[in-house]
Amino acid sequence: SDKRRRKMGRKGVGKLAALSVSENVEVRTIKDGDKSGFILSRRVNDDHKLEPIDEGSIHFLRIENQGTSIVMKAPQYKIHKTLRAAKNNLLKIFPLVNEDFRIHVQIGNKSDVIDSFEKEIIQGLGGLITLGEEFSFLHKHFNSQLNLSPEEEEKLHIRKKSYIEKLNLADRNGDEKEFTLEIKGWIGAYRSSRGKKQDQTDFPDNFISILSNKKMGEFNVLPLVGKNALSEVYVVGQLHIDLFEETMLPDMALSNRQGYKSDDKRYEVATKYIRDELLPLAISLRTKYSSFKKNKADLEKNKKNKEREEKFKEQIEKFKTDASTAAASEISKNKDIDSQNVQGIVKSVINKSLPNLGIKSTI
Repeated sequence: SDKRRRKMGRKGVGKLAALSVSENVEVRTIKDGDKSGFILSRRVNDDHKLEPIDEGSIHFLRIENQGTSIVMKAPQYKIHKTLRAAKNNLLKIFPLVNEDFRIHVQIGNKSDVIDSFEKEIIQGLGGLITLGEEFSFLHKHFNSQLNLSPEEEEKLHIRKKSYIEKLNLADRNGDEKEFTLEIKGWIGAYRSSRGKKQDQTDFPDNFISILSNKKMGEFNVLPLVGKNALSEVYVVGQLHIDLFEETMLPDMALSNRQGYKSDDKRYEVATKYIRDELLPLAISLRTKYSSFKKNKADLEKNKKNKEREEKFKEQIEKFKTDASTAAASEISKNKDIDSQNVQGIVKSVINKSLPNLGIKSTI
């Protein structure tokens, strides 16, 4: 099989992306112990040459013998003060993290590592749909946390084959050929929307991203395919459509490389499938999760009511037994007793027994 890395785009924003974040960007590299580096800057030197970094000034935090470090010492974008929020934001735009591609986050003296997308996102879902065999592993991280029976739990996460549709498209030379559009990935629904997007600088938590050749092509198509319904706040998903970056076909990416041309047939077919099938299915799983949760809550409520009822019955029986026993004992002590004395004794005994019913005695 072809193990070469597929192209992740035709023309990119390249150095402009880094320079939009920081006025100066240090590029440090090491291979087999040999170090080199230079400074990329918004301001071009008079000789139009890059400023080199002295080898003695090149240091690395997490690289030893081989690797490259891009350093932005004075970023001009606001970084979230809380580590968790920064992690969540990074996770949404770098979803393909794993043991081989990890992100180290450090804010102040606190640090963390992002190396597992599914642990962070999938474990917060109440419903999950996977498309394609390579994403079925996500189901092992799914847990509704409702303590359902295995049969009920299975109804909340669905394994589907990847969606495939054959398309006749004009290639870059104008010749019409048949191509295969395949959609893989996952889509799901959060258990709760509580605590989501607490800051305006955060990326939204409800989104459907499109990735192509393992890069982010469009962060969120949910506004396009959704109906702006309240239930959509729970929806999240990442779909892989490699045909969007097929080099034999015309480039369909927007000029800013953050989205696709909506009139391209590939885009129309993909968004129709998401709108008509995937999104409604994800929302139906959220409805099912809510139903299971309500049933659990009702059962728990009924159980507590029954327990209270049983306890009250026990209190009544104890009250009756204690009161009658005490009354009989008091009456038996008085041989010459009239009805008024009997009534007084019974009232007194009942008053003393009221705490058995959780009621204070009168003074």
